[in-house]
Amino acid sequence: MKYEREYGETFIALSKRMGAEYPETPYSAIEEWANLVEQIKNGYQSIQPELEHDLELVREPIETFLVDPQLNQFIDHQEFKRRIENLDKEFLSISFEHPEWKKNEDFRWWSNRILKYGSKEYADFLNAHLDKNLGILIGTV
Repeated sequence: MKYEREYGETFIALSKRMGAEYPETPYSAIEEWANLVEQIKNGYQSIQPELEHDLELVREPIETFLVDPQLNQFIDHQEFKRRIENLDKEFLSISFEHPEWKKNEDFRWWSNRILKYGSKEYADFLNAHLDKNLGILIGTV
């Protein structure tokens, strides 16, 4: 998909205002989220705190882009939102909400999620820390 120049410039300007070291474009935001979702599907290679950090770096800024009033004035933004929504659905299908983590207004929906499976390191870390009474066991890829 090719985005209008003005849409891209507005997107980059917002990214800069957000303090991005390397300004995001619609393409780069989608690509980074797609890459992280793919890494997760293939067995995330680290532990839950690292995943939370990666989600904060990749998915957190996307939320700001999704709700920005200026970006929402562009027709192109609907395509961006559709593509992010599809990636979000993929992430939801390979993760679940931890039943005991309280939702907090300051937290985004992805911050309460645990992967259904991951690398041995990921699974071992979480399986050692999860309450056995919940009957949760993280699988490995």
